Amino acid sequence: MVALEAIGHAGHAVIALAFLVKDILRLRLMAIGASIGIITFNFGRPRGPVWPVIGWHSLFAAINAVHSAVLIYERRLLPPSPEEEALYRTVFQSLNRGQFRRLIRSGGWGTAASADVLAGAGTRFVAWRQQDLTRLLAGHRDLRAVFNAAIGTDLAGKLASRPT
Repeated sequence: MVALEAIGHAGHAVIALAFLVKDILRLRLMAIGASIGIITFNFGRPRGPVWPVIGWHSLFAAINAVHSAVLIYERRLLPPSPEEEALYRTVFQSLNRGQFRRLIRSGGWGTAASADVLAGAGTRFVAWRQQDLTRLLAGHRDLRAVFNAAIGTDLAGKLASRPT
């Protein structure tokens, strides 16, 4: 019984630790491990299994497993180009790699012509058609929040560095 209690406590401790993790994939994997520990504890109880707890944590583990698989799939797709990596590191680092990839896929790269006022000739940029970006951000609330924060931070930095 002592080992079973240790497994139950460990499962709850992993849940607590998962709240400290910033990487969503790591958090989900920890949550799966925690659910397995809690399921094991509740299955081996001396008075019999606690089925509601086992059922709920089985559901939680399944949901986290599916989302973990999606995150792993998104992270293993084609690696970003050096240009995309630079853009990610300078402007969109608050997005996870899957969100960034989704955002880049919805836009397209361009090169500034010499007649452009805000960018020097040869400057590379990413542009989105307004309706495509609106549709993408409307369907992904978390992406919209991080995108708006990243653009706002980048714009504020540029305004602060402008000569007065």
